[in-house]
Amino acid sequence: MAFTMSVVRYRPADAVRWLQMGSESAARDAQRRGQAAFRGGDDLRRNFRDAAGAIFGAGKTAVAQALHAQANASEYVLYEELMEIVQGAKTKTVRYNDVKSIEVKGDRARLVLREGEVKIDPPAHISVGRVRVPIGWERNGMEVAYDVLLDEIGARCKVPLETA
Repeated sequence: MAFTMSVVRYRPADAVRWLQMGSESAARDAQRRGQAAFRGGDDLRRNFRDAAGAIFGAGKTAVAQALHAQANASEYVLYEELMEIVQGAKTKTVRYNDVKSIEVKGDRARLVLREGEVKIDPPAHISVGRVRVPIGWERNGMEVAYDVLLDEIGARCKVPLETA
C-alpha cells in the first residue's frame, strides 16, 4: 500500500488583513487632510501643511495597499515531490531532491539548490516596541507559526535546517 502526501498550501496568515485595514484608515485620513487643505482660509501656512500632509498620507496608503496585494498574491504549494513558490504572476517550481541545504538566519531561509538558490522571507512582521516577529501562515485553512513552513520543507526535502 503506497502512501501519498496531500497537497499543502501555505498563505500569509490573517494578520495580513491588518495591512489592508491600515491602508483604508490612512486613505480616509489623507482624504480628510486633502479636503481641509482645499477649504481655503486665510492661513497660508496651515493650508500648505494640510496639503503636504494629504500628499504624504496618500503615499503611505499606496505603499500599504501594495504590500497587502503582494502578500495576498503569494503562497507556497507543497506537493509530493516538488513545491511551487507563487509570488503574484510569477511561479517557481523547486523539486525536493534538488535542495542541497537549507540555511536559516533569523527569520529568513535560503534553500541552496543544485543550480541556484531560493530565499524564503516572512510576508510581513508585527512590531511591538523593539520586538519584531514574523507573522505566521495559514496552512490549509489553519493558522500556524512561521517556522512550520520551513520545518515542513526540510522534512519533505530530507534536509536538516542549518541555523546561522
